[in-house]
Amino acid sequence: MGRRPGFFLTELPASVLGDAFPPITAALAEASRWLHPRLLDRSFADQTRAELTEHGHLFITEVLRAPRAEVLSQSLAAAHFVPHHHAEYPLAIAPLAQQGDSPLAGFMGWLGSDEGVRYHLWLSGIDAEIIKVQVQCSRMRDGDRFPPHVDTWADTLAVVYNLTSDRVEGGVLHFIDEGLEVPRQFNSTFAFLSRGRRHEVTAVRGEGSRYSVTAFYVFGTEG
Repeated sequence: MGRRPGFFLTELPASVLGDAFPPITAALAEASRWLHPRLLDRSFADQTRAELTEHGHLFITEVLRAPRAEVLSQSLAAAHFVPHHHAEYPLAIAPLAQQGDSPLAGFMGWLGSDEGVRYHLWLSGIDAEIIKVQVQCSRMRDGDRFPPHVDTWADTLAVVYNLTSDRVEGGVLHFIDEGLEVPRQFNSTFAFLSRGRRHEVTAVRGEGSRYSVTAFYVFGTEG
């Protein structure tokens, strides 16, 4: 399979973090605005790091504070979506610059901020300089699917926040070569090391929309 672009834009903004990471305290304080308190616990982070190291991925439920999850769900329903920049991908995306002042814009802004980067590196145990960051929101409706693709051939941590109603059918994230299907559960997160991992999202069926907000934290160059 050729190395054509997957989810990524042609150019991504360079991180300004550099080599020196300040104490994690400020990043945890900022994360506490969005996330359930247990995701800020150091013993919980030890578990997530071990799981990511052993399996290359991890699945977490009840990630966002309940009020935040509901507000974001409502914000997604009112967000401005446009067709994906790769025409062969039949789904819609919500560019941050087109969202105005909304809870969705605030959440996407946090994921792409220095504090958001520091938090996710802390949670995953990745000790590396972040080269590039991309945050993208997607919507899939009846008949939409994301065909098999590889996001990147660089070392990258992908973090997918699922905000899909449990009433939606289909829309399952499937890692083809591993036979892994990720539960489609509202207010859950799936994080994985995405380099070279071929995956797809199966077709959504019926009423309702599949919503996800994904952050890509690139810490290596393409092999």
